[in-house]
Amino acid sequence: MQYAQEVDGRDLLGWWIRQPNQRDRQRTRRPTTLPPPGIRFAFYGRMSTVDFQDRASSCRWQRNYADDLIASHGRVVTEFFDEGVSRRVA
Repeated sequence: MQYAQEVDGRDLLGWWIRQPNQRDRQRTRRPTTLPPPGIRFAFYGRMSTVDFQDRASSCRWQRNYADDLIASHGRVVTEFFDEGVSRRVA
């Protein structure tokens, strides 16, 4: 019960300071794999007319073009695609 009294009492900071330091404990770590080198890119594609274009093929050719463009510089890590958004504002 002394543990609960110390935590609930006025000396919460003192109790926290007396706790064993996490860095002092031996921990085993899993080997990690490093991410591929290079710049991380976000792909943004768009098509303005839903009525005359296919979303899948439009996204695919734009993404392929983007992948070819950045091939020696990095990789795409996230993707955004808008449809029905015109370049011109009324």
